Formats: sequence, C-alpha cells, structure tokens
Amino acid sequence: SPFDANTFLSASADWSVKLWNQESPTNSAAYTFQSTTDYVADICWSPTNSTVFASVTGDGLVEVWDVSTNTLDPVKSTKAPSGKPRSCVAFAKTSPILVTGDNDGTVDVFQLVGSLAEENHRTNAQQQAAIEKVTATTST
Repeated sequence: SPFDANTFLSASADWSVKLWNQESPTNSAAYTFQSTTDYVADICWSPTNSTVFASVTGDGLVEVWDVSTNTLDPVKSTKAPSGKPRSCVAFAKTSPILVTGDNDGTVDVFQLVGSLAEENHRTNAQQQAAIEKVTATTST
C-alpha cells in the first residue's frame, strides 16, 4: 500500500486477490476477494485512497474495490470493451481515471464516478489509519 508499508495485495491464478498485513499474528490473509471466474492478472492500489484498489482478469473483467465499505463485492465491476483478457491496470495519479491494457497493446480508459471520483482530503496519517483499521479487524 502506498500508505502503509505493512499492508499489501497479492493477485493469483486461483481467481483471488488477497489483502495481507505482514504484522498479523495469524500469518494469514486479512481478506480474500473473489468475484470472478478467471485468473487475476494485475492489481493496483489507488494513489489517493488507502482502502481502494483495482483488479483485472483473464476474462476481461475490471473491478474496483473499496474495503472500507464492502469486502464481499467490488464497488464497480465492468467488462473491458474488447472483452479480451486484461493484463495490467493503473490509476491516474491526478485525475479520476483507471487505465487497463492487454497483451496486444489495447488500452482502455475508464472515468471513475461517484465516491471513487471524489477528491480525498485525508492526510497520510488518516489514510494509514483507515487501512490499518480494515486489516486490524481480522487480526484479533
């Protein structure tokens, strides 16, 4: 996480994304996110919100998650326009944009809307506290 060095995500061929905290006494993932039917090719943390990340899959699914509001379902899910497998995802650093790409060089640009597009006024300390709150709820 860009806001907490002890928190990280892993993507897997077993169709899951896992959220980890390396200081967890259980040595297990804090959360496992699974809403797709294909491998997860890439994940990316939001550069402006510590509890938001995006993932892309081999069946062309693009998902945006906010673990502070829902750990069972993504807040936004859509198929890439081409329907082709996505291999990479990235948030724009200064605007509400999500970019995905595939192995053939096709790039799709998505405009984030609603709460995902709202400017976040939290300090770095508040961002860190928000992600620590999420990971701490499962560590006890």
